[in-house]
Amino acid sequence: MPRRFFPPQRTVGRPFARSAGPTSRFLVWAVVVICAALLAVAAWFMSAEEHSSPTAVGSGLGEPLRVDSSKIQSPYVPRMSYGNRTALDSNRPLVDTMYGLGADDSLAVDATPAAVIRLQVLNGCGVKGLAKLVAPGLRAKGFDVREVSNAGSFGYPHSLVYDRLGMIENALAVAESLGIEPAQVSTEIARNLVDIDVTLIVGADFRNLRMQAPDGTRR
Repeated sequence: MPRRFFPPQRTVGRPFARSAGPTSRFLVWAVVVICAALLAVAAWFMSAEEHSSPTAVGSGLGEPLRVDSSKIQSPYVPRMSYGNRTALDSNRPLVDTMYGLGADDSLAVDATPAAVIRLQVLNGCGVKGLAKLVAPGLRAKGFDVREVSNAGSFGYPHSLVYDRLGMIENALAVAESLGIEPAQVSTEIARNLVDIDVTLIVGADFRNLRMQAPDGTRR
């Protein structure tokens, strides 16, 4: 019996296609795992951002808290004169709150003055030899009088004390010792002065100064 002839069939796809090996399956799983990890990280960041956003207290709306910057009051302490330690401007209540001061309290100077304060004594009222006259009494009080001279003007009705080094406690100590009001104490840095802590200008009120005679007696 003659054999029937069957024409060859064409192969569909790649002629030598093989089933996927273990390497291909590993790559597929690796891609899936990486994508899942990226999605998890993105979800975590979104959740963290949601929880970190402040909400308005008591609004119940979950809206971000909005702050009106024009109503924020800075805890700025205004520059004050050492001559009037209790006279602050409208920010005084804020300063009192910060430092625990009462309505009648004043700002005390806590710094300790130098052991020996070096003085420059200037005649500010024109009485002849006044600076030299008061120098011994100042030394009797323990001050180191380094220089005596005349002030640039003789028109000082009140005695003044100037801190020359930025250490106001020294000037306040001199003023307190002589009975000079704190309002007459201020800081004026003088770089040209050598070995001078404080300048005392003796004014026309010199008779009111609490001086001490060289023998230790007070006048």
